[in-house]
Amino acid sequence: MLNQNDVSMREKYPILLVDDHIVIQFAISRIIEDFLPGAKITSIEDFSQTITILKKEYFELIILDIDIPNGIGTEMISVIRSISPDVKILMFSALSEKRYAMRFIHAGANGYLHKHSSKEEIEEAITEVINGDTYVSRSVTKHFLQESSLQQGKPVKNPLNSLSNRELEIARLIAKGNGNLEIVNILDLKKSTVSTHKMRIFKKLDISNVTELIEIFNYYDAPVFAI
Repeated sequence: MLNQNDVSMREKYPILLVDDHIVIQFAISRIIEDFLPGAKITSIEDFSQTITILKKEYFELIILDIDIPNGIGTEMISVIRSISPDVKILMFSALSEKRYAMRFIHAGANGYLHKHSSKEEIEEAITEVINGDTYVSRSVTKHFLQESSLQQGKPVKNPLNSLSNRELEIARLIAKGNGNLEIVNILDLKKSTVSTHKMRIFKKLDISNVTELIEIFNYYDAPVFAI
């Protein structure tokens, strides 16, 4: 936790909170205000607003939901870095930590926090990121240590790991019921590009329809309809 000196040094510490759920905005703001009373919190609801405000104002920390309007997955990190290279980015999502945490860390995020985390875990994550460390939960750390360690027998392989970041993003949109044209508009891609990605996804996962795709997401701990 931040000690008293840390808090006093960070009076008016500017934080940008990006989430399209007002209740979550309110809850996270209250938690931050309780343990970091000098913070100046700005809340917005989509990624287009994020780009606009970053061009006008300076922030030390961005708490960013993955699944926001106009969001573009891991590419959001590079877009933010192109505008504000030194800002710290803490991803905040209800999507599976095991599936998404390291993808966003490798893309340049400073941490990944699940929305079901406790108040103490939220405070810990924000504190570590503010102090220049990288944050992932203990369960994620344990999961990747187990995956990398030698174990008897072959571990069950998650087929979603075979997808690229873009393919995983498109697969989620397909599983949520979006058609090709909707995905074209959401991700600003060509229709032919989306069609090609869809064929690759189905081939890599060895499936033939959307129902099977949804089953894979649900089975491998990556809920499609997360907040």
